[in-house]
Amino acid sequence: MNWAAIRSERAKQLVRALRDGHCAYASPVECRATGTTDLVIFDVDVERAQHRARAVERVERIAAAFCVTEDLAPEVLALRRDFPVVPHLNLRDEEFPRSLCLYDEPWRDVRRRWTAPTFVETIRTWLALTATGELHADDQPLEPLLLGAAATILFPHDLFDGDGSPAEPLIVSAIDESQSTRLLMARRLGGASPDKGWLSVAVVVVGGALQHGVIRRKPRTLV
Repeated sequence: MNWAAIRSERAKQLVRALRDGHCAYASPVECRATGTTDLVIFDVDVERAQHRARAVERVERIAAAFCVTEDLAPEVLALRRDFPVVPHLNLRDEEFPRSLCLYDEPWRDVRRRWTAPTFVETIRTWLALTATGELHADDQPLEPLLLGAAATILFPHDLFDGDGSPAEPLIVSAIDESQSTRLLMARRLGGASPDKGWLSVAVVVVGGALQHGVIRRKPRTLV
């Protein structure tokens, strides 16, 4: 392992823990430094039940991507090309490699108690619970279809009461465009002039039942 090329302190901690045997059921494979990211690649043994709900293998190869500035949480990537679509994956520009969502709290809180052994064990627990279909707890809210948004938009309270037919034109205009928050409001067209906002169309789409989860990758177009 070319661990001397690693720059991030947390990546170094992980390499040392893997190399010195402090992470049970995990073994180092490779290190890479690219751009502003340090990659630590390692194999983890997954404690699987006899009957699995998801196709998680006994040994999974993982890459942990650490930002050199350490102001972002390390991204955890499942390197197996056919790793299944499961709940609690991060939405990325590209579908592969799939990115595991380990934490449900901000990185600024997690980083205070982060250690390499607990990091590896969190990954193993994520994989084990995913294999049995128990990762998403009964009292957890559903995952959002799309993660993150450029703005918050307010709709008329009864917009979604109908069945979505016909489509309804709306005027969308900005209320607050401050740096931290962009707040928009959608109003029914009525007698308003489209010049006072962006002319949009709201359509309610009703679909069948489907297990929740994020889409495979970030959409680039509406087609």
